[in-house]
Amino acid sequence: MRCPTCGEPMDCRRETYQYTGAGLDNVFLTDAQVCHCACGESMVGLPALPALHQRIGELLIAKPSLL
Repeated sequence: MRCPTCGEPMDCRRETYQYTGAGLDNVFLTDAQVCHCACGESMVGLPALPALHQRIGELLIAKPSLL
């Protein structure tokens, strides 16, 4: 994969990624593909975003304590 900022090849690897796209700061995705570039740009691959949001909602609804 090439960096959208500088066009150089990116280094992609599996790692834990803090996902804040659902408006929560305590959602961490394990084994997410994250690509980093030497220029400082980074990107994460989220192929099933609607399913991810569905699962986050299900887990919140099932949570026994207060939000």
